[in-house]
Amino acid sequence: MSLCSSFNASTLYSAQPQSYKTRFSCQFIRQFQVNSVSYALASSSQNLSKPLEFRRERFKPITASATNSVETTKASSFRSKNPKDINILVVGSTGYIGKFVVKELVDRGFNVIAIARESSGIRGRNSKEDTLNELQGANVFFSDVTNLGTLEKSLQELDLSFDVVVSCLASRTGGVKDSWKIDYEATKNSLIAGKKLGASHFVLLSAICVQKPLLEFQRAKLKFEAELMKEAELDNGFTYSILRPTAFFKSLGGGGGGVKIELVKEGKPYVIFGYGKLCACKPISERDLASFIADCVLSK
Repeated sequence: MSLCSSFNASTLYSAQPQSYKTRFSCQFIRQFQVNSVSYALASSSQNLSKPLEFRRERFKPITASATNSVETTKASSFRSKNPKDINILVVGSTGYIGKFVVKELVDRGFNVIAIARESSGIRGRNSKEDTLNELQGANVFFSDVTNLGTLEKSLQELDLSFDVVVSCLASRTGGVKDSWKIDYEATKNSLIAGKKLGASHFVLLSAICVQKPLLEFQRAKLKFEAELMKEAELDNGFTYSILRPTAFFKSLGGGGGGVKIELVKEGKPYVIFGYGKLCACKPISERDLASFIADCVLSK
């Protein structure tokens, strides 16, 4: 399958330098940025030329010691395993992007453990059976990520160690209470619980809009991002990836105040601001984002 589109995919931070030889041609300096790309995605490679805002920061070198060496080995050891032997804990698995991510990870052969609420979806309208049908191929367990004690107990009962945690958690309303409960506290709970059970890599789905934080959910996401980076500074055996994707193509369909494509097709008017630059959009498809997130599972 190949896809061609124009988008501004994501900003990505990684705790350790890595090379994407099949994906990017770039210089490794302390901080680099590749802005916006028109790309073609193939199943085995990606050629991007303007829309991906990709940025990486490196931490200052840390003097190696016997302990650091052991920790580094621990962090990278799971990457040499067969995918079926890599245990990935996914939180936010029933969300809009979470479902795509679970499917992508399952298709790649990873052992996926998806955490979900007993009543998921908007206003909890999805039953356990609905969730199991949506997340076929994954090992689905029901728990509460907003309660650290409950989450830890649920995971311990699995009698399983984890290699990676993937968080697709996002608040639904963006309100003050919801933002801090989900975008910060629940996400942090998944980090704490996952690390206790062996996880040495954390993949965080954030959002491009946190670059100019004006809303509460943006501040909540940024606070967790900062703590995740700090965790990697303190623990040399721990790595992370942070992705900040742009809007999804579905946003162009009218949902959430997006561009009313169908109305325009019908010849109806669409109001733009200024010369159109203020409302310009470079979306990303859900499957492409899920694929990129899956790539980050094994990235260093």
